[in-house]
Amino acid sequence: MPQTAKQVIKLLKKNGFTETRIKGDHHRYENGQGNKVTVAYSSLKDEIRPGTYNNILKQAGLK
Repeated sequence: MPQTAKQVIKLLKKNGFTETRIKGDHHRYENGQGNKVTVAYSSLKDEIRPGTYNNILKQAGLK
């Protein structure tokens, strides 16, 4: 099931990530443990593909 950018960001923030920078459509989130995740979206309603979603979870240490 595809996730929206809004849902992904909500999950990251719930797990202690904060937005540190934006370059174009790429939003970088970091937590205090050294994990860095980049989420590419232009609108919060954009869908994140399942493979990309899984990679985001792995980078965040949530999977």
